Amino acid sequence: MSLRSRQESSGFSVMGVGQDLLRIGGGGSPLGSSYFVSLHPAQKQPQISKTHPQHPLPPHPPYQDPLSPQADNTPKMVRVLVSGTLSSACLGLAGASISASLLGTGALPFLICSCAGFIFGAIGFYRSTMAHSLAMLERYPRLIQLHLDANFPSRGFMRWRREDLRPEMFRGSWRMQSLLMTALLTAQPAIDRIYDERESVLVEEARAELAAAAASEDRLIADG
Repeated sequence: MSLRSRQESSGFSVMGVGQDLLRIGGGGSPLGSSYFVSLHPAQKQPQISKTHPQHPLPPHPPYQDPLSPQADNTPKMVRVLVSGTLSSACLGLAGASISASLLGTGALPFLICSCAGFIFGAIGFYRSTMAHSLAMLERYPRLIQLHLDANFPSRGFMRWRREDLRPEMFRGSWRMQSLLMTALLTAQPAIDRIYDERESVLVEEARAELAAAAASEDRLIADG
């Protein structure tokens, strides 16, 4: 089982609109990295077996480039909304309860605390996402560089040297942090695949170790 479950993108995506707004706000192209899709060779259609025509091979799912803004990143938008909504509801109810017990009314405190809760929740999610973006930049600098250039081709990120791709280059500027977070959104499917492949390797190694241990026990039993 993969570490993360993904959903196929279909129809209108709110996250896609958000990515386009972030790109345009940062001076990037609203098309983002969709030009990579046209460079990908068309997948071959599966051949139907002539000996068993009644059982054709299942078709491959349609190719979806992870660099494309149409790639499904909707769960991240949902996480932002859920984080802000939960903190808004909790802080609003807490403020209204305290105000009602002390002042006898809680309408205005509920409104104020709800707004403050949503802001705090969104800021907290921004900080956690920023920390994750910096960590991924440190682990996969070339991958993040590719997505930075794909989302903001006019900024020349591909001309950056390897030593320039450091978290310190992005910590000091909120604008650079916004660019990095946008790159992480499109790079996340590729990062997920990297972790899934590593997980598969670890599972195979564990199976091999268990098989070797079982074979060793069988030999000991046979020798005994």
